[in-house]
Amino acid sequence: MSTEATTAAVYPIKARYFVVLWLLPMIFLPGTNLLYNWLDQAFWEWYWYDIAYYLYLYILFGVLGAIAVLLTGVEVLEFFGKPRVASWSVGLQLTVLSFLFSVVVFLGMFIPLSYTAPGFVEYWVVSLPPLVYFSEAGGYYPVVANALGLVCLIVLPSLVEEWVFRGVLLRRWSEKYSRKKAIWWSSILFGVMHTDPIGATAFGVVMCCLYIYSGSLWVPIVCHAVNNLVCWFIEWGYIAHYGNGYEYTMEMFRSSWPWIPVCAVLLVVLYLLFDKHGQIRAVLKMAR
Repeated sequence: MSTEATTAAVYPIKARYFVVLWLLPMIFLPGTNLLYNWLDQAFWEWYWYDIAYYLYLYILFGVLGAIAVLLTGVEVLEFFGKPRVASWSVGLQLTVLSFLFSVVVFLGMFIPLSYTAPGFVEYWVVSLPPLVYFSEAGGYYPVVANALGLVCLIVLPSLVEEWVFRGVLLRRWSEKYSRKKAIWWSSILFGVMHTDPIGATAFGVVMCCLYIYSGSLWVPIVCHAVNNLVCWFIEWGYIAHYGNGYEYTMEMFRSSWPWIPVCAVLLVVLYLLFDKHGQIRAVLKMAR
């Protein structure tokens, strides 16, 4: 897809339906009570509730997306063409930069907030379910549960979210409004659905620019997966440091403040290193 391809023809999938469907799970996701009741009766361990919820959510979105494609006759293969060769290297570089930016913004915002609004930060950040599942009853890491957890963290979000926000909303709003508005509006909506809204919004902008630059959803999908995989490895770092079945606490969160200056310095140094020929700036300029 060229940089102007998003304004070439009328895109038949309506964005408003995907916006409503994406916001609905924040209030109510039909069928979850039945799913949880079945898990209760079967005496499944706690982590299966998270796995079941995310599998259900992303599969539901995948089915609805497939129905939208069939009803509108959208040619799906146009989203998954062969990307520019150069887009892979610049994509991974921008993924690293956006991840570092997210760490700086997230810790820089929520650590100070943890002293003024500890209850909110406890709920929003500290008490989030772990990414690596540990069976307290059996004292081991369940292989199947963690494999499915990886699917729910890396595979499904990358495919579904990139299809929704870059494949549908970016394309539709680019035609209806402008490319700049489409990039920012779709990215802001993407951001509010994540724990780190500012960092996720910036990440969404980067993924939009990469999609336009590369001409293929494969680049943002892979970069999205890499970003989430890094989060999973960070979780393993905590396990290696604190031991099996550790409990994340407010003190542990506050003690991570040294990562703010470390990641800020890395962000600046790597940006200067990666952007020697102005390629990073050229990609990001698409959002201006």
